[in-house]
Amino acid sequence: MRRRDFDFELPYGPFPEYQLAQDQDLVDFASVELPEGTYCKLRVEYGRYQSSLAEQAFDTPYQLHGHASVEGLTVYLAGTAVDPSGAHEGANWKFQTNQTSIVELDLSTAEDGRPLTITGKEPGGKALTVAKTYDAFFRGIDFSNYDAEAINDRLLEVLSAETYVRVGAQIF
Repeated sequence: MRRRDFDFELPYGPFPEYQLAQDQDLVDFASVELPEGTYCKLRVEYGRYQSSLAEQAFDTPYQLHGHASVEGLTVYLAGTAVDPSGAHEGANWKFQTNQTSIVELDLSTAEDGRPLTITGKEPGGKALTVAKTYDAFFRGIDFSNYDAEAINDRLLEVLSAETYVRVGAQIF
């Protein structure tokens, strides 16, 4: 089978996710017209946020939310951990990386055990939903005693392992 690569268009520029407002919401962020055929892989690139690219978007770019400067960062997570038992004081934390990653997602069994198929007769096209399991970033972390650098070093590993794709416009 011949390999063909297709780049998705990002009409709104880079997509900075803001989890306080978008958790479990679906956001259209990329599209491409595919010719008839079967497709076995989807490559997702996690790259650094660059405002200069956002300014070049065909349409109004996605808004940045919050107070943090994310310029040049691939992942930025921050918050406050509170011990519900009250045994420890709350801890402010911040994890970030400017490293980049390409994740290859398997589409070879995406449609009832078969590869994603485009026939050209799909009304309105065919949607794919790319999702991530964000709670995985926090598995095993004791916020009363943690190594932020070690966590930063594994952010892309977790992101890669927890990114998945589904056919259709739904997660659950």
